[in-house]
Amino acid sequence: MAETWFAPAERSDREELERELARVSVNPVMDAVLKSVGGLVAILNRRRQIIAVNDVFLRELGGEDPASVFGLRLGEAIGCVHADGKPAGCGTTRYCRTCGAAIAIVTSLAEDGPVTEICCASTRDRDGHHRDLFFQVRAVPFACDDERFLFLFLRDMTREQDLLVSERVFFHDINNLLAMLQGTADLMAYGSREMQTTGGRFIGKLVRHLSTEIELQKALVLEGDFQYRPRREEVSVPGLLVELREEFQAHPAARGRKMVIDSGRHPWRMVTDRGVLFRVLRNMVVNGFEAAEEGDEVRVTAEPVGPDKVCFTVWNRAVIPEDIQLRIFQRNFSTKKQQGRGLGTWSMKYFGEKLLGGEVGFSSTPENGTEFFLILSGTAAASPDTDTGPAEAAGERS
Repeated sequence: MAETWFAPAERSDREELERELARVSVNPVMDAVLKSVGGLVAILNRRRQIIAVNDVFLRELGGEDPASVFGLRLGEAIGCVHADGKPAGCGTTRYCRTCGAAIAIVTSLAEDGPVTEICCASTRDRDGHHRDLFFQVRAVPFACDDERFLFLFLRDMTREQDLLVSERVFFHDINNLLAMLQGTADLMAYGSREMQTTGGRFIGKLVRHLSTEIELQKALVLEGDFQYRPRREEVSVPGLLVELREEFQAHPAARGRKMVIDSGRHPWRMVTDRGVLFRVLRNMVVNGFEAAEEGDEVRVTAEPVGPDKVCFTVWNRAVIPEDIQLRIFQRNFSTKKQQGRGLGTWSMKYFGEKLLGGEVGFSSTPENGTEFFLILSGTAAASPDTDTGPAEAAGERS
């Protein structure tokens, strides 16, 4: 028996598949469903293999011959990158335990009732092009000549999900920045000359953040069609972390929790895109606060790890379940069921690696808690920072 992490591995052989196809093909109800229902439709046997598909399904896969998917499982047909993770294929890998399509299919067969789930899948087509897909999957069991089958209805919501999730993050961040701008402007209107000078500098920072947010929103919405141009500048690493701490002093995610900043014994400077780096670190810190319990600490550190490398880390004591760890950086994957989720950790990796040229990863164990890291190297060269001021505040709590 083949090894499996989730669903049964057994498959029908070619002869059995052809007998099942013969039963389905002469059934007028099956034929009517395949021809009349909109969206992607497939018929699966009890071992989760494809017996028949409609024309929309074939067009989505870029093919014309139903024989090309005959006997395959769903993940294998759409090119899921995890489908060949075990010899038994789709449904049997560790990743399949968190796959909405696999869960819907297995549950529907086990409970003999309709099941609807959301599935986010990373796929690769015949030319090697990568796509992140987002489906609503509905599995509906039926019997034909005492043989059990499944109707599988797929609604492709990829574009809808991409727009919704990027808009959610964008407007949330924009509203925060606008609130900070308004508050600073009010203080300047009635404050001292020193307050007006300090407030003016702070407003300048906020305006730069606003500009960066708009550019990054374009990068998310028009991914593949929009080339973000990094704004490289020399950045004080301790100063950046102090600015990060100041932003989270009144952030809702930080309420009831502690933030510890540590930039090491020596202040450092680096050349990078300050706005994108700040966005990545902000996402990491929000992620840490959301995972932390009330009263817990979230630690943010920065230290050189080589002659031209700086490593930023964000730590909390919570542990990410193993099933979630497998998909932590997958676009649209989220433990929350509603749409518009699943961009936070993905965007860390997208911005940190594609736009900054760094390396983003994490570790999570019961002994050491969870730590996300960003390593910037090469063009983001570290060098001693002789400035004073913000660096002196490193290590303080908020």
